[in-house]
Amino acid sequence: MNNSLKKLTVIFYLSLLTLVPPFLYVSLALSSMSWGILFGGVLITLMVRKLRIISTAKRVSKLLIIVLTLMLFHALISTLSSLSLKTLLSFVGLILLYVSANSLSIYLQRVPAFLLKNSLIMFSGFICVFLILSLFFDITIENYKSWPANVFPFSEPSHYAISSIPFLFISMWLLSTRLQIIVVCLCGLGGVLLPSLLLLISSLLLFFVLLFRNSSRFSLGLLVMIFLIVPYNWNAISNFNISYFTERIDFYEGSNNLSALVYMQGWERLILALKTTYGMGVGLQNLSTVELGYFGTILVEIIGVEKNVNDGSFIAAKLIAEFGIIGVFFVIIYLKLAYDSSIQLIRYERLRRKHIFLCDFNAPLFIFSHSVIVTYFFELFIRGPGYYTTGTLLFFTGFFLINMNKTIPILSRSGLHPVKYIFKKCTNGMSNTT
Repeated sequence: MNNSLKKLTVIFYLSLLTLVPPFLYVSLALSSMSWGILFGGVLITLMVRKLRIISTAKRVSKLLIIVLTLMLFHALISTLSSLSLKTLLSFVGLILLYVSANSLSIYLQRVPAFLLKNSLIMFSGFICVFLILSLFFDITIENYKSWPANVFPFSEPSHYAISSIPFLFISMWLLSTRLQIIVVCLCGLGGVLLPSLLLLISSLLLFFVLLFRNSSRFSLGLLVMIFLIVPYNWNAISNFNISYFTERIDFYEGSNNLSALVYMQGWERLILALKTTYGMGVGLQNLSTVELGYFGTILVEIIGVEKNVNDGSFIAAKLIAEFGIIGVFFVIIYLKLAYDSSIQLIRYERLRRKHIFLCDFNAPLFIFSHSVIVTYFFELFIRGPGYYTTGTLLFFTGFFLINMNKTIPILSRSGLHPVKYIFKKCTNGMSNTT
């Protein structure tokens, strides 16, 4: 397979998982995007046609494997006890999710570093183009008429944000400073103009990466420029309707904002499920059986129907409510993995400045693997429409890559791994001038 075809294949796979599911969701009026995610995952598995059993010496990774195994058994028991088609398909979907992530991780290992870098940057560029188009044009073709705030091919800005943040975050570690600034500004502009609180929060994360990856002199100059611009344009800023964002983070009992109420309902139902089942969980896809509670009752009083009772608003709520203590352990282990991946990215940047790497170190694969784990935080704790999402599949892909691929080392503070890896000065292929 020539280089151009490999690059197109990577972009095709990423599009299957990111752009095709929302397009199918809107154009075919599907019940959720999970059907598109599973369709893309199965297609990738059939095209790669290889699987690999994970083998790891990392204690945290072993714990996650144990927890995932317990979750599958828990889901199997729920499936056998309910004997419903929905639960059966959900159980099969979980297995397909793991298998698809395994296949994708195997393929990405085969792609040369420079091709993977170019593919990730190009795909991130496509993501940005869709955002730019949505700021200037209203897409009203076919079923998109029913979604006036759509960011084509996504039905709404929040779906765009949770699907795009992994790739925008990855691009921040691969692009030059000038392009990093453009990505941050575009993301922030989209958050303000669409508007989208999730996209605005994403832009803050990207902004911190921008400051970290560049010199202290550059960061200081950028902050000074911002502080000078804000007072000069204070009239325009003060006239801006900031209530859209503040109402969405108003989590007091008297709030009438639907987004804030739905989010608090997720936490409330999580607690109620743990209490009523004594920590066992209500079972796979049974979140809707949990009683409404205070916030759920307010939502029904405002809009007349129950809202987001199946997805919990964010994945951690659904996970813990349905899997109980096992879900709690998953969340704790994830936080440890996210912390470790954050440290690895920080050490990568510090070592990159000193050019201390193995000559065959695959930087794009390293960045991809740890970035998709870090950014899964958004779906797990802020906004996640269920288990079967792009972020979940990418999270498991990153987990498989870190634990299966020996070309992804563990970076210590000095860049020297105590057992397996001997690092040396190497500047070949490590420049940051894209």
